[in-house]
Amino acid sequence: MNPVPATRLCLLSLLILLASCGGGSDSSENIIVDPPEPPRDGIGGSAASRISGARISVQDANGDDVVVASGRTTNDSGSYRLVFSEFEIQEGITPPLLLTLDGSGATAVCDFDQEGDNDCLTREGDFVAYGETYNLPDGFSLRALAPTYPPDSESGDRLINVNFSAASDLAAALAIKSASGGILDQNLVELANRQAMGFVEFTSGLSSSGRDINTVTNVDLPTASSTPTPALALALFNASLHGQVDTEISNVANYRRVLNRMTNQVNATATGNLRATGTYLAQAMTAFVSGSSTYQAGLVTPSAVLAGAIASRQASVPLLDQA
Repeated sequence: MNPVPATRLCLLSLLILLASCGGGSDSSENIIVDPPEPPRDGIGGSAASRISGARISVQDANGDDVVVASGRTTNDSGSYRLVFSEFEIQEGITPPLLLTLDGSGATAVCDFDQEGDNDCLTREGDFVAYGETYNLPDGFSLRALAPTYPPDSESGDRLINVNFSAASDLAAALAIKSASGGILDQNLVELANRQAMGFVEFTSGLSSSGRDINTVTNVDLPTASSTPTPALALALFNASLHGQVDTEISNVANYRRVLNRMTNQVNATATGNLRATGTYLAQAMTAFVSGSSTYQAGLVTPSAVLAGAIASRQASVPLLDQA
């Protein structure tokens, strides 16, 4: 018997190996492993007055822009769910976070009613009535704060809630003015959020029940049938700033300028309390009483709590004017 050359043995072994593994056969199957889903850490929440079509930007504690991958525009209900870019998440994002809502080209629902059609100023320079959708004036913006990075969650995606309103803008202003070297920290932001809710309580006479500003849901006053007291206080306060708009006076000629006036007038003391002039507080309360009284009159079942708050604010206005 002639011996089989070594080269033929190697070739034969290779053919047997390929046959046993299905190599070279059309019946072989490729195993495809899907890559893991990228993290979807981010921020969700809503904007008061059902602001729709506004764009949101984010800055970290050092004032650096945070790149957002998706979801930076508010939807028809004023809600949003933005997702940080994957490389930002991997690099690490330094909280607290400052969010800015740009209302250029956006719309809102008028939530202030002063017994007429001249309730909310539009981009076009005219007014719309309570409950109507309108174009926000140029330069409209709101700010809000997230004291921490989104916490761990069971789903794996980390999400924190941040809502935009006049109160959140006041909180942002208070935090920025108090920041040492312009750098925000968690304690400072949490204090500013509490201070802003305290100012809402003072102006409205309605309790916030100790709720954090970002846990109070923004409600749509024209359609809400039942509203918890903290949400009602925040919504009526936010709406009341429309009552301070006066197109004949430059520093309060639109909603954003009224906001600027509030953030300039309301300041924190060294002990953490807030201070403002009696004249300004009287004007703020008068606008609140105006909008709240009309809102109360439109309820099928008037609110006893709101009635008491309106009465107490009405009694306070003359005293503040004299302060």
